Amino acid sequence: MRWTYILITSALLWICSIGRCYGDTEFTIKQLTTIDGLSNNTVRHIMQDSHGNYWFATSNGLSLYRNDQFTNFYPDRKRQLAGLPDQRIRFMVEDNHEHLWTNTVGGWSCYDLQSEAFLDYKKKGWTEPNVEHHNVKVIHSQDGRTFRITDNDGLYIINKVGEEEHYTTSSKSNPLPTNALKCIFQDKDGVIWIGTDNLGITRLTLLQSDGADFLLEGEHLRMLMPLGCDSIAIANKQGDVWVYDAGLHRQLSHSSYPNNTYSVACSPEDSTKLWRGTKGGGLFWGEDSIEGMPHNEIYALHFQSDTTLWIGTFGEGLLRYNPTEYRITAHLLNDSYGSKRIRKILEAQDHSLWVATSDGVFILKHEKDTSQNKYSIEHLNVANGQLLSDEIRTIFQDSKGRMFIAEAGVGFAVWEKGGMTHYARQDSLVNDMVQCFAEDREGFIWIATELGISRFNPATRKLKTFFFSKNMLNNVYSENCATTLPDGRIAFGSNNGIVIIDPSFYNAGETTHIDMEDMTINGQSSRHNIVYIITHWWKSPWFIVLVVVLILFGVWGCLYARRREKILNTKNEKLTEQKDILTEQKELLKEQKDQLSREIHLRREKDMDAHDKEFVERMEEIADRNLANPDFSADDFASEMGLGRTVFFKRMKQTTGYSPKEYIKQKRIHQVSYLLSTTSLTVTEIADQVGINDSLYLSRIFKAEYKYTPTEWRNKTLGDEKD
Repeated sequence: MRWTYILITSALLWICSIGRCYGDTEFTIKQLTTIDGLSNNTVRHIMQDSHGNYWFATSNGLSLYRNDQFTNFYPDRKRQLAGLPDQRIRFMVEDNHEHLWTNTVGGWSCYDLQSEAFLDYKKKGWTEPNVEHHNVKVIHSQDGRTFRITDNDGLYIINKVGEEEHYTTSSKSNPLPTNALKCIFQDKDGVIWIGTDNLGITRLTLLQSDGADFLLEGEHLRMLMPLGCDSIAIANKQGDVWVYDAGLHRQLSHSSYPNNTYSVACSPEDSTKLWRGTKGGGLFWGEDSIEGMPHNEIYALHFQSDTTLWIGTFGEGLLRYNPTEYRITAHLLNDSYGSKRIRKILEAQDHSLWVATSDGVFILKHEKDTSQNKYSIEHLNVANGQLLSDEIRTIFQDSKGRMFIAEAGVGFAVWEKGGMTHYARQDSLVNDMVQCFAEDREGFIWIATELGISRFNPATRKLKTFFFSKNMLNNVYSENCATTLPDGRIAFGSNNGIVIIDPSFYNAGETTHIDMEDMTINGQSSRHNIVYIITHWWKSPWFIVLVVVLILFGVWGCLYARRREKILNTKNEKLTEQKDILTEQKELLKEQKDQLSREIHLRREKDMDAHDKEFVERMEEIADRNLANPDFSADDFASEMGLGRTVFFKRMKQTTGYSPKEYIKQKRIHQVSYLLSTTSLTVTEIADQVGINDSLYLSRIFKAEYKYTPTEWRNKTLGDEKD
């Protein structure tokens, strides 16, 4: 018995020391049906071609899914052109010549992926593929999990340690739209696609929740940038500005302004006050407005020295400003509409200035006679063949001197040694609207987009996709909102606060190229030395020895504690009993305190003055009147109340405890419960009456509030009435 206890304890300690903990698989679900353009809702086979596009074999036509759009193919009934012989598609297969062969109930067809046209393969004398097909029911995902679908019992997921998870239409988390699943496929980005019987395609995006933290959730961020004074400035779209310490552990200050802050800078000589560029309010130093700016929309600021502040306006080009003399010393890039619209200023390693505009990228280099403030200017744009889009969101330079350029709508470009390489969705970039870049300690480049993050390996030129939250707003990232923290984590600004990731969780087993000529040891070149680099320290022999020692120490500690427990058991009985009584009393007090907190908003109405009560009554009347309007927004709410958005938000929080968006949502959910209990309207009809277009979404938020689906709630309330 004693040795059994020791072995069990040792095994548990070993697992806790070196194992990863596997819980429920986290993923988001998106459904694609005929409403989205799919040819038919029964999908028999799914594949991805060599160009990265998706093909779906349905019961009524072949569907191509490219750039979030469906193109459907049906038989030519007049038989005038080569095409599908039958609309009932069974499966597809691609050969080595980029030909997509489609098997239907009536025979084969051949589609050329390069010319994007069907070919008459019989006239060419080609033989049909000798391929047998069975609907894929089981796949092994890239992260080691096994996904198994069933005909009528939903989805089973088996993780690395053999634990089984089961998902159906009645699952509490991630409920499926149907239990009747016909085929499953995983694309090269790790996304799971499931074909269903009569409900289209279910797309599962697996979430990487390990190593991800969240800060300032609920805030729609517009700026996140490090300051030269060892801190980080953050701003949202409501005019709030926070300053945190360099590690985002502690808030140092919080201010609210009437104008949104788009950029900040810390003066090399005086770090006590921030320079702020705003949208519509111009330039500020601390609380003081700087006069004489030719434009009041300022998106970019950069100190090149204590006497040179570069100011990027979104409408009047680039300004060189002397902050000690309060005057503009140069006005550049004001020749065209596009060049006047500046989003980002970056000082490169060679001290040249790279400026992101709506007319491409401008590179400014100081001429030899610096006293004349003259610059040579190089222009990269679509016209000269360097870029694929002139609308540039941001620019970033990595530790090797490579320039990364965000080309709006077409991905990003890498400028290296005078050459330009472009990457987009066909190269596995998660989204073509790139918002910002960041580099981790191992040299990987993390690319935040309007939906999701991609990681770029400069050595292999490969991209990998990541989603870190079930709340999709966390996966919608903001322009120029990224920074690498001192501890190696990376912070990204999103539509729902800050997402902070630890890259070490996702870089295991991969590495970027290390140029030995670039490495030095004690200041000496390492090209003639042998250097051992341990990137994954937990795999090293010394760590295993340390784990063994810790296990032995833990076993000894457990045995010693057990012996002491027997000796002191009698003595501690009364103390334990007293402690339990005190604990119960504390829990009771905590429960009473929590109950009191929950009732604060209900009691607050008693403390309202007449002005507050009038405000609440007016607010409720407007909300009730607009309940059925799905487009009714917080801005509309504030407008009808005759107040500014910021003032209205704060006033509503004070009087109700809810934000405008939360308040409208609660009103709608409560109205749904009332209509379910008092009318015979369908869930879809009720959704229309409360301004919610998506009945599936209504069911999800209703269940989150009432713990029942709308149908279950109706049955329960009607049953209660009968009783």
